[in-house]
Amino acid sequence: MTMLEKLQINNEQKVFYRRVMMLTIPIIVQNLIASLLNLMDTVMIGRLGELYLASVGIANQYFFFFTLMLFGVNAGCSIFISQFWGKKDEVSIKKTAALAISFSFVIGILFMLAGIYFSDEIISVFNSDKAVLATGGDYLKIVAFSYIFTAITIGFAFSLRSTENTFVPMVGSIAALVVNVVLNYILIFGKLGFPAMGVKGAAIATVIARIIETMIILIYVYKKSNLLNINFSHIKMLDFKFIKIVYAGMLPVLINEFVWGLGNLTYNIIYARMGVGTAAAIQVTSTVMNLLMIVIIGLGNSAMVIVGKEIGAKREDLGKIYAKRLYKFALIIAIIIATVIFLTANDFVYFFKMSATVLNDTKRILYVNAILLLIRSYTFIMIVGVLRGAGDSKYAVKIQGLTLWTIGIPMAFIGAFILNLDVYYVVALTGMEEIVKYIFIRRRFKSGKWIHNMTN
Repeated sequence: MTMLEKLQINNEQKVFYRRVMMLTIPIIVQNLIASLLNLMDTVMIGRLGELYLASVGIANQYFFFFTLMLFGVNAGCSIFISQFWGKKDEVSIKKTAALAISFSFVIGILFMLAGIYFSDEIISVFNSDKAVLATGGDYLKIVAFSYIFTAITIGFAFSLRSTENTFVPMVGSIAALVVNVVLNYILIFGKLGFPAMGVKGAAIATVIARIIETMIILIYVYKKSNLLNINFSHIKMLDFKFIKIVYAGMLPVLINEFVWGLGNLTYNIIYARMGVGTAAAIQVTSTVMNLLMIVIIGLGNSAMVIVGKEIGAKREDLGKIYAKRLYKFALIIAIIIATVIFLTANDFVYFFKMSATVLNDTKRILYVNAILLLIRSYTFIMIVGVLRGAGDSKYAVKIQGLTLWTIGIPMAFIGAFILNLDVYYVVALTGMEEIVKYIFIRRRFKSGKWIHNMTN
């Protein structure tokens, strides 16, 4: 290889990583803000005690399941949008976005109504303690009103990302964070003349923050953007054949999110049944890991757009090269995150007002998650980014579902209720799922069978 060829390769790689960062950084910031929003809620509510922390954490498991349904619909449609973006087919982009946002709106209405009218039944799935039912129910009845706005925001945010516009969703999330933190402080603890409302105050703050976030995105889309300013005429353009094609591609992703979400809910039910202290420890560690995972999550979302665009443009070889670069990059990030956890976990847990036993469990769970992250970074990038972007979501859902329900959850159940292990050992046992998943996905990638041009 000549010096000129080496310089050309280096320049090409620089351009590629610059493009990755331009896509990923706004997504990272948005995910960081969303995680900080949850973290601030957790920290502020945690000052009220373990009962309130566990109650709100359990109520938010319903929200978690709701967002997974939204992610399933919109991630599935984003496969088509990103490939249509590579093909420069703007009409099909508008039609797919209209379909995604219509589905999201319906899901938002259904989950909102269920959260308002069946809050006690939802909370009781996780914990039957009367105090938890009362506190969690009070929170869920109010915060459910934010779900319709969350649905609209996620629908437009996914469509914007798939057309390489990640800045606007980031701005909306920044505004939501600022509003939520300020209102949390005022309404939870009773500042500036307002009464102390506790968890009800946190719920009201979330509703207002979500409304503002939605308004910012809608103002941009309908004032500045010509690509996604969809209306009823685009919905009327949705003939049965087009819906059937998109639905066939979207369904595996939706199933994947549903199966994964149901599995995570099952994990949390297992942990919640182990006691209020265990539920509080899991709530804290989940919030922290979501915060630290934002770079890998952002990279996964970018990978779907980057790989999907190349497949849609019929540049399959380039898609393979980019996929390899992306998962290697993710491993480097995972090593950095794991190091940060081991260096800071011991001090971080003392921000929370919990017993010494719960603090110790929380710290050890963080250590376990740091080790598992080295494998999870690869499986996440491949499933959420590369395989989805390339239209191979059917294989992804098979591996995700099989490893979760035949390995992960059974190991958690055995560790918690048969072996009666401490919670951090139970979390470690679930890591066997990631190891098996890694082996299968690695083989799939090497086979080359994961490339499917959906725009054809």
